[in-house]
Parts: sequence; C-alpha cells; structure tokens
Amino acid sequence: MLTHGQMWRNPTRPSRQTRKEQELQEIEGWEPFAWKHNALRHSFISYRLAAVQNTAQVALEAGNSPQMIS
Repeated sequence: MLTHGQMWRNPTRPSRQTRKEQELQEIEGWEPFAWKHNALRHSFISYRLAAVQNTAQVALEAGNSPQMIS
C-alpha cells in the first residue's frame, strides 16, 4: 500500500532532495523536526490570552470552554 506522499511520486524516477535537505542531512546528529500534538493550538491560545487578557473571548475563538483555558 502506498502512503500519501508516495501516491504523487513518479515511481520510475528517484526522488530528488533539495540542496538544503542534502546539507541538513550532512550535519551530524540532525533529525527532522517533529511537531508535538496541538503545539500550534496551544501557542495560539497562550499568545492570544496574553494579548487580549480575556479568557472568555479566547475560549470562544479557540472553540473551548473558559475552564479549559484557565
């Protein structure tokens, strides 16, 4: 079974890496960045709450209850 990324690749031609990807792979110990689950959502809520100082408004914008935000 093909993965999502493999469906769009041409199987007769090897995939090409960008120059930047090649340079990063040459760096010893480099690994691709993996996002933590809901990291961007948590960041948005934190920064938005700091900006507006209104838990009810941020909860509404984020689709949560104010109790979940506090």
